[in-house]
Amino acid sequence: MSLETLRASREGPVTWVRFKTKGKYNVVNSKFIGELQDVLRKEQRSDSRLFVLEGEGNFGAGIDLEELYEVSRHSEASNKFLDALRDLFLSLLSLRKITISIVKEMAYGASLELVLLTDLAISSPEAKFSSPGAKWGLFPPVLLMFGPSIMGIRRLNKFLLTGEVVDAQQAYNMGLVDYVASSPEQEFRKLIPVLLRNGPQVVGLMKKIRNRGVEEALVSHMKELSIQLTTDETREGLRAFVFRKSPPWFRSPSP
Repeated sequence: MSLETLRASREGPVTWVRFKTKGKYNVVNSKFIGELQDVLRKEQRSDSRLFVLEGEGNFGAGIDLEELYEVSRHSEASNKFLDALRDLFLSLLSLRKITISIVKEMAYGASLELVLLTDLAISSPEAKFSSPGAKWGLFPPVLLMFGPSIMGIRRLNKFLLTGEVVDAQQAYNMGLVDYVASSPEQEFRKLIPVLLRNGPQVVGLMKKIRNRGVEEALVSHMKELSIQLTTDETREGLRAFVFRKSPPWFRSPSP
């Protein structure tokens, strides 16, 4: 399989997926979505026990807003993009083996959504986390689904409504990540024998039980996002991002 945005390799019971999309920061674009989905389909049939997702340099700056702006101008294209993103989210959520994300430098927006869909997350101390999509007329479907139980409504409100950037220790305290380590990969390798003690069949069963009702909620949230993407508000917000302007609903308060 020839892949442009990621490399999948096998180390004993571990499948590693390391991705690099474009530019300085990794982004969730259509090419990455399609290639990661292809890897996940293959992974469903493999005998690996652990699945690791790691960005090269950084975990990611979120959705490719320039591409999203382009597809938002055509309903068929926007539906295709979000349907593919929804299917990717569902595939990662439902993979019947232990999934781990290793986060370095940053995980914003849709990149943070991917972190939340894995079973465990290990962060480097310098990593930053944010979900600023509301500034551009977007919302995070996965975080809205998991956030209330992970961090509580009040903390979720602050995180989403201010678009704040939190560091790795704050992310750990909020429940966004499970470990903070100076060498996330080394921390993961220490966990391998611990995780492999779990019966593979019961791991899959636990995840299946855990996901009851969750997949339906995710589909519903993604449908709402698809509708939101067709609104003038989101189109204007994305246009403002692309052309480096403030969205029309925001005016700086007078001093």
